[in-house]
Amino acid sequence: RTQGASLLLLIVALIALQAGRYRWLIPLSFAYVWLYNGFILMPAFAGLYCAAAWVVERKFEPRPLIYALLGMALGLIINPYFPQNLTFIWDHLIAKVDIENSVRLGNEWYPYNTDDLLANSAGALIVLALGVVAPNLRGAQSKRDRMESTLLLCALVTLFMLMRSRRFIEYFPAFALLYGAVSWGRGIDFAAWLPTRLAWRPLVPLAGALGLLYLAYTVLPAAYNQAEDSRSPDYYAGAGVWLRANVPDGEMIFQTDWDDFTRLFYYNPDNPYIVGLDPTYLQLADPIQWDQWVALTRGEVETPSTL
Repeated sequence: RTQGASLLLLIVALIALQAGRYRWLIPLSFAYVWLYNGFILMPAFAGLYCAAAWVVERKFEPRPLIYALLGMALGLIINPYFPQNLTFIWDHLIAKVDIENSVRLGNEWYPYNTDDLLANSAGALIVLALGVVAPNLRGAQSKRDRMESTLLLCALVTLFMLMRSRRFIEYFPAFALLYGAVSWGRGIDFAAWLPTRLAWRPLVPLAGALGLLYLAYTVLPAAYNQAEDSRSPDYYAGAGVWLRANVPDGEMIFQTDWDDFTRLFYYNPDNPYIVGLDPTYLQLADPIQWDQWVALTRGEVETPSTL
């Protein structure tokens, strides 16, 4: 998934910000545009860094945001798809802003319900909460610095993204963990909390490692079971094989759900299908036929074969 590489580039950008290498944001933002259609995250994170600098130090530091926007603009213009890529951004992203009134999209664009959100991200939410209270244990060093405040803002923004759409599930846990690690790793002497004469103090890191192993032991089987319970890849195999054997190449295949495209196409790649990508494109291409297709798929036409 592209989100993995996207997450890596965002973390590299945060490292560049921490090191004061603001100009690195130009090539990073350029590459990010070519990599990921949610490229606005790079200048957004740069803007959060600028906001953190203002909140913590009352210092106006616009260079990160300027360099990130410059790299983004270069990536959009020096692009093999220019200027059609600008139209794509409008068609692909703007429709997702008002998702409640847009074309029905795949489930990944819609939010989790509260129970699922808590079940899937309970650990990240706990780490975020612990990070918020950590400065209270640091005494005189309780004030957050620029980077810690940046990571807090990144965690909150990615949490908001997750609450809007499950498509962004990869981001919030990572930045909640980074924020928790930074917040608890500064100025808190965990060893000082233990009695000085206890011989097992060196075993504390081992205890932490065992805790991580326990978490892996509980999480991995659950992930395996979830994958095993998903719909079989052979679903629609019979239909696809029949189409390939009986329908002339190039004939349009009518299907009632765009999510079925991938399985149908896998077994029968020689025919075009009504819709195979984001259905927003079908609506934009021909609104009248789009309305007809929706009516057909909902069973609202008495003789669908005629239409």
